[in-house]
Amino acid sequence: MEGQLSAAEGAILRGADTVSSTREELRGRLKTLESQIAAMGKGWDGPAAAAFHLLMGAWTVSSRTVTDALEDFEAKLRGAQQKYEATDSAEADVYTSIAKSLG
Repeated sequence: MEGQLSAAEGAILRGADTVSSTREELRGRLKTLESQIAAMGKGWDGPAAAAFHLLMGAWTVSSRTVTDALEDFEAKLRGAQQKYEATDSAEADVYTSIAKSLG
């Protein structure tokens, strides 16, 4: 039927798990990169140093936006799985009730 979705057993949760592990891997890599870049900026002084630190701050905010979006996406996938399971259970109850009424 048009407009309806179906999901293979566990597909949504596997997707959420993949998003979660990717997000955590990205956070780790970003933390390492931030440490390496911050080390480059030590010892600098003057306008170039101020510009560097300003850029570093903006980059950190942008990278956090990406990881936060992945976290939100994971939460939405997990919420979709819960709704899918609730709908599936409700449909099963309807069909069980119909089957009982038919004898």
